[in-house]
Amino acid sequence: MAIQTVSQFRSLFKGVRSNRFRVIVNWPDRLRNKPSQEKSEVYIKAADIPEASIGQINVPWMGRTIKFSGERTYSEWSIQIYESNQTVNDLRKVFEDWMDIMDQRTTHKISYDVAADWEVWYNDVVSGTKTTSTAFTRGIRLVKCFPINVGALNMDYDVADSFAVFPVTLRYRDWE
Repeated sequence: MAIQTVSQFRSLFKGVRSNRFRVIVNWPDRLRNKPSQEKSEVYIKAADIPEASIGQINVPWMGRTIKFSGERTYSEWSIQIYESNQTVNDLRKVFEDWMDIMDQRTTHKISYDVAADWEVWYNDVVSGTKTTSTAFTRGIRLVKCFPINVGALNMDYDVADSFAVFPVTLRYRDWE
């Protein structure tokens, strides 16, 4: 069916809003010192659905380069998290504790088994002009996440009408 009018386009268009998403965390067992930390939502200012790419294997043959698909790699996942001064939601402290379990500051005791699965849900669909759905119907699960960087928490008297955020970069095994 060829779209011929604006009304037809509006009634058939189903857009995904980039500001409607949820991030659900299943914290590592060793970080669960409170029942509220078993599985929770994290208030994130910004996040991307991370990239995956397939490498390329070049094989020279008779003056030409023949290309084959290579290994799949996953990009780091960078997120911006809202800082909170509530003890239950002090996410910066949770990330610092997580990194401390992975490599303790004073003893350098290393633990490799402190990864957790994270879920990123999106697709709060706006369907034409008739209905708006608030169901998050698409998502990915980041398997075996762990933080590799907890960024700076910038304090600035010049910034007004804003909450403090800090960046976190996570690595993961793969995503589903």
